[in-house]
Amino acid sequence: YLKNAFKSYLKNLGYVYFGNMGENGDVPLKVALMTCSEGSSAPDGSLVTVKNAVLELRPKAVFYVGCCGGLNPEVTKLQLGDVVVSSKLT
Repeated sequence: YLKNAFKSYLKNLGYVYFGNMGENGDVPLKVALMTCSEGSSAPDGSLVTVKNAVLELRPKAVFYVGCCGGLNPEVTKLQLGDVVVSSKLT
């Protein structure tokens, strides 16, 4: 869970939730959470949102948690709730 969470508005990103994650005794990770609109190439889609977040926040790592609605269910045989892990990062 996000500890010491607070919400902030950044011009290039919109609303961002900042906080810490980690168990007691561990070095807490600083975390920023945000949402993007549906579709990766939409004006507020994941491509633009992640690019703007990287330029603005300079994170050490980026994790995308979302959906893969564009995959063909007849070919992939995915069902709602399946976890999809990419085999290649670009």
